[in-house]
Amino acid sequence: MVNWAKDRNIPFLVGSTSTSIYSDPLKKVLSQHNIQFFEADDVFKLNGLTRDEVTNPQPDGHWNKLGNQLVAKEIESYFTKNKWLEKQDIAE
Repeated sequence: MVNWAKDRNIPFLVGSTSTSIYSDPLKKVLSQHNIQFFEADDVFKLNGLTRDEVTNPQPDGHWNKLGNQLVAKEIESYFTKNKWLEKQDIAE
């Protein structure tokens, strides 16, 4: 994954791995290579939401509209902080 990201000049990845045994090792390896990893579950927790509140019912399990909005907001914040994007007021 590190080589894939570096070969494509990708400075960050978004995932939802907190329930995986590979979550911490993945974060550690990416961090060592200066690749920011956004743990979606952490974003949801910071907003006081559970995984069930931000995903579609099983067996789908993908992020619902709210889940996607929260992750997009986090990415926007990261881009703005790194001066890759100017903060804009966008209608929801």
